[in-house]
Amino acid sequence: MTGTDASRQESGFAVITKRFLDRVEAWLDGARSFNDSLKANAWTETDLDPIVMQMHKFAGSARTFGFEDLNDAAREAEEALLELQFAPCNPSRERAIQAMDRFFVEAEVATRGPTTPSGAEAARAEAGEDRAEPAPGAPDKYHVFIVCGEDEVRDLVDRSLAGSGVRISSGVTGDQAMDRLDALAKRAEEDHPDLLILDVDMPGARGVDILSFVKTQTGLGDVPVLMLTRRDADETVSSGLPVGAPDCVVMPSDVADLRERVLGTLERRSKTILVVDDDHLLSELLQSRLHQAGFTVHTAEHGLLALERIRTLRPDLVILDVMMPGLDGISVLRQVKEEPALADIPILMLSRKTGAVAIGTSFEIGAHDYVTKPFDLEDLVARAKGILRRGERDHRASPPR
Repeated sequence: MTGTDASRQESGFAVITKRFLDRVEAWLDGARSFNDSLKANAWTETDLDPIVMQMHKFAGSARTFGFEDLNDAAREAEEALLELQFAPCNPSRERAIQAMDRFFVEAEVATRGPTTPSGAEAARAEAGEDRAEPAPGAPDKYHVFIVCGEDEVRDLVDRSLAGSGVRISSGVTGDQAMDRLDALAKRAEEDHPDLLILDVDMPGARGVDILSFVKTQTGLGDVPVLMLTRRDADETVSSGLPVGAPDCVVMPSDVADLRERVLGTLERRSKTILVVDDDHLLSELLQSRLHQAGFTVHTAEHGLLALERIRTLRPDLVILDVMMPGLDGISVLRQVKEEPALADIPILMLSRKTGAVAIGTSFEIGAHDYVTKPFDLEDLVARAKGILRRGERDHRASPPR
């Protein structure tokens, strides 16, 4: 990113931060009114629900905008209000009042602090003058579709990816997102998004509902998904992961970390893995999990087909079973390493053989790793990522030919 890009991005962050603080400030009068009703013990369940929801949102985003104390105060208030909701007694009410009072203190500090842009700067941004644009001549390499219930978080993702060759489109609500994704799925494959970012909690259809819709009712089932949530143990995220979400970001998230997670998923999308195993169920399991991790995955059920696909696909990684009928994995490994055009392709061997001779033979021929069956699926995915990362580093370190 150039110095100009960086300064424009910094300005953009400041403008979004001001919008976030404006939202906090606009909400304070109603929140104080509710707190007064708490102190008078005149509150109602109907009054409590929207306060809990807004505290939940602040607890999921304030740290991202740089307000850690406000974030902690919002989380404490949310937890105290939930306790009051489920156990409406005087001790719970007192804890809720104390937590709300702390939130008001932190909100005053945040909204009165020197963190917002000048009025002129904000006006320029609202007019569109401070929108960070990709570097001139840098085409969009990736397309990300984001569905988030908060404008500030959506804008923050947008600006954090400025200059990285990522084009972002979005749906304001879950229902609108479903319509737009359905339309995208019917267009040419090159118009499909490379990544979906879905917020778990938002108006209309939730992130998990959209995830299920995308994976089962559209032609976008292979597109990787990043889920945004505000709870470490959110049951809706847990239920969503088996449907096909490869990763989950707990909000608030550090901007640099969120950028790294998004770009890492997109880069894996451009990596191709060939899985070679005559066990169809195991091959299907590996293909599904590696798809979830963001990779493009092909399969082959025997050695001859594996060689054919290695030569045509030139995959970034081959996961190769040793024991197969006909041409076994060791023979495939040997042929690949003997062909100059293929020799640099990394190969991870799978086998039930645990003896030193079998393992040693694989490494002597040129295998990059050796995993014994049965294996831990997450460990295997982590090894695959590690091999590809090392390959990227080696490629960057190599002098041009």
